[in-house]
Amino acid sequence: MRKLLTFALLIFFLSVQAQKEEQTDPIAQGLSTYLDARKTIHLHLNKDRYFTGESIWFSAYLFDQESGKISQEQTNLNVALLDENGAVLATTLLITENGQADGEFLISPKQTGSVLHLKAYTAEMNGYYEDDSFLATVELMGNESSVTNNEEQKALDIQILPEGGYPLVEVANNYGIKILDARGLGVRVGGIAITDTQGNTLLKDLQTNSFGMAKFVFTPRANQSYQLQFNYNGNLVEKALPEALARGIGMRIDQNYVRGDLQARVYTNEQSLPFIQNDSLKLVVHKASKSQIYFVKFENGYNELSLTIPKQKLYPGVNTITLFNSTNEPLLERLIFNSGSFKALPELISESEHRLDSTKLTLKLNAAKTEHWTQTSISVLPAETLAAQQLPNIYASSLVLPYIKGHLEQPNYYFTDPSAQKWYALDLVLLNQGWSKYKWRNIFNQKPETDYYYNGPGISLKGYLRAPEGTQAEQLLFYSKENEQVQYVPIDAKGKFEVNNIKAVRGTTFELAAMDNTGKPLDCQFFYTLSPTHLDLKSPFGIAGINPFIKYSADNDLYYTGFDPEAERLDEVVITAKKLKYEQSFRGWDARVIDNGEKSRGNLGNFIGTYGYYRKGGGMVNLTTTPKGGFVEVSPVVIINGQDYPVGFAMDAISMQDVAEIYVKRPERSVNNVLANRIHIFMVFLEEDFSLAAKEKSTAKSFTLTDKGLSPTKEYYQPLYDYKSDSFKSLGTLGWFPELLPKADGSVELQFINPEKQDVLILVNGFDAAGNPIGISKSLEIDGLD
Repeated sequence: MRKLLTFALLIFFLSVQAQKEEQTDPIAQGLSTYLDARKTIHLHLNKDRYFTGESIWFSAYLFDQESGKISQEQTNLNVALLDENGAVLATTLLITENGQADGEFLISPKQTGSVLHLKAYTAEMNGYYEDDSFLATVELMGNESSVTNNEEQKALDIQILPEGGYPLVEVANNYGIKILDARGLGVRVGGIAITDTQGNTLLKDLQTNSFGMAKFVFTPRANQSYQLQFNYNGNLVEKALPEALARGIGMRIDQNYVRGDLQARVYTNEQSLPFIQNDSLKLVVHKASKSQIYFVKFENGYNELSLTIPKQKLYPGVNTITLFNSTNEPLLERLIFNSGSFKALPELISESEHRLDSTKLTLKLNAAKTEHWTQTSISVLPAETLAAQQLPNIYASSLVLPYIKGHLEQPNYYFTDPSAQKWYALDLVLLNQGWSKYKWRNIFNQKPETDYYYNGPGISLKGYLRAPEGTQAEQLLFYSKENEQVQYVPIDAKGKFEVNNIKAVRGTTFELAAMDNTGKPLDCQFFYTLSPTHLDLKSPFGIAGINPFIKYSADNDLYYTGFDPEAERLDEVVITAKKLKYEQSFRGWDARVIDNGEKSRGNLGNFIGTYGYYRKGGGMVNLTTTPKGGFVEVSPVVIINGQDYPVGFAMDAISMQDVAEIYVKRPERSVNNVLANRIHIFMVFLEEDFSLAAKEKSTAKSFTLTDKGLSPTKEYYQPLYDYKSDSFKSLGTLGWFPELLPKADGSVELQFINPEKQDVLILVNGFDAAGNPIGISKSLEIDGLD
């Protein structure tokens, strides 16, 4: 029998104690260091179903993960278009201004496959151990999938997940159920029973919701096994329950979905109590780098502790609750959503005016001035549309998705007309997530490798120059007529220079000229490298095969005219294993094929640093012993394509993206005490399509940003639709407005072509004056003259 000790009256005391302790607690310190200043991304798409030849229009929003509010930082944002197998079709580089940026991808008329993916990320995210990027999937109409996926032959994915991590014998445990089909989508199943090995039915008539989720409470007995059973498509399906432990600790979280308050129960069984009684446990509530620590202890024979936490003590959005033992080892973990922090969606007031072939809408929020939108993007679709069913949700993107693993099915469901029923459904998702995607071994022991990546804003140019003998270059003139940018940059004694925050689109031309201290131009040789390389250096993270869309056949009557039949097919991406080209010439040396992992190190200097060298005085050095037993600094030898180059040039001017192979000769051990034998030799071979000569520029010569510039902003254009067709009503679009600024009264105006005077569905994303996200979906009747 359980003895329950309730800590509800001690919440204030525990909270104060937590605040005092967390400044020095290693758990709080780990969270503060590892998850500090992280960002989350949301893409507002104009729709989610496209035909080849159409453009995918999007507006990007950057949020601070900790606060859930819009980020005001200017940051480079990479967006990639991927095919259904994860191959990159196109990329774009944007800069967020006031937390927002917008862009577009044209879908090739010859594109194959049934889905496309959009992946958005900052350069810094490539240095994290987790995937913090944003991923959205859209359907490509009229195409068959190239991914083999025989769903009928694949078994259901059935998962039974005890709350917190594992169940205990002889006490009531909370279990989650998740049943997915071959596409990874939830399956509604009824008549689920829990039976023992003797065939006795212990629980019955359990059922999952439309997302394949359910939960139940069950008390397993010692030395007993149990299974879950149900009938599916005429077959009996069974799944064993996880084995219950004889000793341990359990956790159960109950939430009031109306008020938002939380009750956390930590319990054990009778046989465990003697082993854990009086142990100091920590219940940590945390989000991003913020945390609160509550100290709990089983004492005086109590085997269940109950702690009530009001919604004001929880963080906005998803909170993670983790139980630690006295040595800071994580024991149990559970994700919850603070529904009490979610504000009711503001009412949208609209006026419409229709004249001739166009409609004008005036939209305004019925909210306090501080809750008016500051900036917004709006998609206008026909009211009967089928192209807005799987669109990403701005609330889910900023408050939920950063913490969960995998796909969140129909995110709009939870945040459209939210209710206690929908918060319960979201809690089932989080219960069946298990632990957060952020691993404690990384939080305690690792530091994100963000130093390798240039996050902007804009482009960074790092270079090295060789001045004529007997002269000294003091400053660099950096000039662009197209970009109206003039900048004087100092040149150090080693000939190195750096220009940051270059905001220029692809195709912009710049000129470099070096001068001495009198302003006289010098005839120098220039070497440079540009950052970032806006390639996604991570894997596709298992995106292949995800297709959340219901099969829909569209008539080929959407357009009056087709798109350019001469458009080129995008190059097919073929990945093959690289072979070492020069291996025979360097037997006994370290041979390194530069794969994506090595290329992610940024420049050659970061790679050289993995051999113990560190930056000093514009070069790189390492410590080695002298014949007399002292220490001396030595520099490596760097040979690039057969030519010896100064380390100061090589470490920053050569990007690892341009390197094909590296052979490293390690120092010899005490060969005649000769110091030269104690340095590394780096033999570097560049990619075949890379020209080192292209990086050598005579004085006042120009260079052009090709693939590494920012993407130019394009104005939205309306395709030539047949507005009377059924396909247009289901899959067409009436308008896209990526960056609308409100007038003084808080209203926004938009006008779009609407020759059939169709009623519309508007999809609004944006943020208010406090930086909180705003997401509204509403159908509107169009008034006015025909």
